[in-house]
Amino acid sequence: EIKFPLPLSPFGELPQMGKSSPQQMTTFIDLMQTGQVKLLMLYDTNPVFTLPDVSNFQKALEKVPFIVSFNSFMDETTSLADLILPDHTYLERWGDDIPEPGLDIFLAGIMQPVVNPVLDTRATGDVLLWLAKGPGRELAGALPWKDYAELLKERWRIIQQSKRGSIQEDDPEEFWATLLQVGYWWDSYTSLSPAISTKAKKVIPILP
Repeated sequence: EIKFPLPLSPFGELPQMGKSSPQQMTTFIDLMQTGQVKLLMLYDTNPVFTLPDVSNFQKALEKVPFIVSFNSFMDETTSLADLILPDHTYLERWGDDIPEPGLDIFLAGIMQPVVNPVLDTRATGDVLLWLAKGPGRELAGALPWKDYAELLKERWRIIQQSKRGSIQEDDPEEFWATLLQVGYWWDSYTSLSPAISTKAKKVIPILP
């Protein structure tokens, strides 16, 4: 059996979202069924539809006292939520993504809005920041960002400061401008990667 080593995350030690294994999902469903999950927050997922009936996820969901869904659209799971706080659609929001690494490279992509939000929605990241920075909250001092977009930009400075991969700029603003123009960053973890530098002097705003 050949096992290929996974590269380190381009974002250092920051936690990454990943897919849960079947065993992890089974364990989590057991926790719900036994009443150990008091609050369940759902983001861009519909497990009532995607998981097989034998998983008993929907029955376990009934044991959770409070369910919050941030999904952009009404679906089978969101319809069972106690509170629905719809996020922007994928064309209206900021975000980034790190797909599973290939044999020699791994990617990090940036997502930026192309239209203003059509409905009265709010980015999930903004909601969580607002909750954490409320009056008397201990986390307020540790979260200086005014919104999720600003947090996202700061997160990408980790890659900019690493001075490696396909985009290498000394100036953080030039790095950000190049990233928004190209849309992704990649690096090889077995060899040096050619660098992209457009020397952009400013970000062309997509939205007013």
